[in-house]
Amino acid sequence: MAGSDTTAAAIIAILYHLMRVPSAYAKLTKEIDKAIEENRLSEIVKYSEAVTLPYLVACCKEGMRLHPSVGMTLPRCVPPQGCILAGERIQGGTRVGVNAAVVHRDRKIFGDDADSFVPERWFRADAKCMERHMFVVRNAMPGELPMYPILTGIAVWRRCKRMHWEECE
Repeated sequence: MAGSDTTAAAIIAILYHLMRVPSAYAKLTKEIDKAIEENRLSEIVKYSEAVTLPYLVACCKEGMRLHPSVGMTLPRCVPPQGCILAGERIQGGTRVGVNAAVVHRDRKIFGDDADSFVPERWFRADAKCMERHMFVVRNAMPGELPMYPILTGIAVWRRCKRMHWEECE
């Protein structure tokens, strides 16, 4: 099925980083448990319900930022007048691109902690600027990042919320 590998990669990245950052795992579990207690989540969670959980959305964005599901570049065509990239003059019509992992860890965009899993960054005042620099593989509503792993991710959390993860040595 188209998209299953990228979705799986996103979910694995999100879960990996949540296991590595227990404080984020605890915050997310608390948010989901509260939503369940308040009957804000259906047994089969709807997209419209999942996106109301801000910390879940932030964890998904952060996991996808640190581990983009697609390793290829996002190609662009240099305008006819050409341009300068990294100090080099590039001729008009040339196809150029950059890997998402490079952009997603740019400290000028994502801060000095760009190499760290920090879901809280998505609540900062510059979150819209960060979203503009995210590489995504599916269409979304204008101005929104596609949160395709959210539905599967929240379903996993809901089913496994009683599981306790132990750190392996």
